[in-house]
Amino acid sequence: MMADLEVIALSCTMEALGIDSENLLWSKIKKDYPGMFSHLICRTRFNRRRRRLQPYILKMQDKISAKLEDQSQTMVIDSIPVPVVKMARERTYRAFRKNFETSPAKGYSSVNRGWFIGYKLHVVIFDNGVVQQSGFTRGNVHDINFLKGLNKLPG
Repeated sequence: MMADLEVIALSCTMEALGIDSENLLWSKIKKDYPGMFSHLICRTRFNRRRRRLQPYILKMQDKISAKLEDQSQTMVIDSIPVPVVKMARERTYRAFRKNFETSPAKGYSSVNRGWFIGYKLHVVIFDNGVVQQSGFTRGNVHDINFLKGLNKLPG
């Protein structure tokens, strides 16, 4: 039987390695480290326990991020489009339009070299990979304008 601390440690390791699928994690453990996890529980039980321990996992990640935060002076901001309406429906869509401040907007994605209707996810990270802040805006908000709206940036 795995202890809660082992479930938390395995979950944090999974996050740090960028593994977002428990199937991939389980196949990797069984293939690459067959003798190292003698008390490994089944994948579904791990998922249930991980969900139950999620508040503790987030608390631990916040503490680790706070310690790593002081080790970097450079921050990077980037955004990714989150389209919610097809461009063909630009004139007729009604989804999400109840409130103007939260309704999707037409924006340009230089990565995809095209227009989209939706939102943007902006992420401010340190150069060592620690996420400082993130947020959603309408699709037409530039990264600079997102930064102007932030109230707590260190430094």
